[in-house]
Amino acid sequence: MQFESLQVFCDVARFRSFSQAAQSNNVSQSAASQIVLQLEHRLGVQLVDRSTRPLQLTDLGKVYYEGCKGLVKQYQDLEASVRDAQVQLDAQVQVAAIYSVGLGDMGKYVQLLTDRQPKAQVHIEYLHPDRVYEKVLEGTADFGLVSFPKKSRDWSALPWREEEMVLACPPSHPLARAKSVKPAQLEGLDYVAFDKDLVIRREVDRFLREQGVTPRTMLEFDNIENIKKAVEVSAGVGSCRSRPFGVKWPPEPWWPLPSPGSILSDPWGSFIAGIPGSAPPPYASSIFSGITVK
Repeated sequence: MQFESLQVFCDVARFRSFSQAAQSNNVSQSAASQIVLQLEHRLGVQLVDRSTRPLQLTDLGKVYYEGCKGLVKQYQDLEASVRDAQVQLDAQVQVAAIYSVGLGDMGKYVQLLTDRQPKAQVHIEYLHPDRVYEKVLEGTADFGLVSFPKKSRDWSALPWREEEMVLACPPSHPLARAKSVKPAQLEGLDYVAFDKDLVIRREVDRFLREQGVTPRTMLEFDNIENIKKAVEVSAGVGSCRSRPFGVKWPPEPWWPLPSPGSILSDPWGSFIAGIPGSAPPPYASSIFSGITVK
């Protein structure tokens, strides 16, 4: 069994879609489906329930996925370590990232790289999502980090991590006393949103429509920091990624936005390589070594 087969299966499990897994691995949808089918025949069990949309893993499929994730990660780490051992780095890494990628997060990953490769220098530029794509296509950035990467023949998008969306509100808000928040509780509330031209805004709006919820949008911003500040001064509640909050914004509380069975997640922070089928250079991708993609 080839490593690529495990990678395809893991991507099918993560995306819950043969088409997205196929695109991530530069194969056809039918090829991705055949790969998973061959795994099922080899194991003698059904891994994927194809009768549902989006796709769901069977109970045995979930067990197999958890094991495969670790194997895939170990293999990728091994390849990266071998490549790094052959190269003495004295290079600059240019990264273009959306505003909400998180300064604290990036600082941690840059430190990981400089600890391993002291001669490497990392330069990060925080931009509007459209400018991230432009910088990569211009060749002035080695790779980009964006939310909900666009599909295009002009670049390759590699998944980095997926985060649950959360609801943030100031301590004075009535929801601050709740232990959990359901989407229905946002109905009619003053709401601080992302700008309408951002993909994440459209995805959040789509999710809320599916839940039958219509909050009252008061303000719109193109970055997480302004949303946090608006929520902090009681301009409304906001739905954002969980990672930017944590210890960075005490004591304002936040909770997972959806109720069980209606999870909204954000597949953000994907590598966007400038050449179709390519990946970021080894010295650049090593910034993200040790990160688990859910």
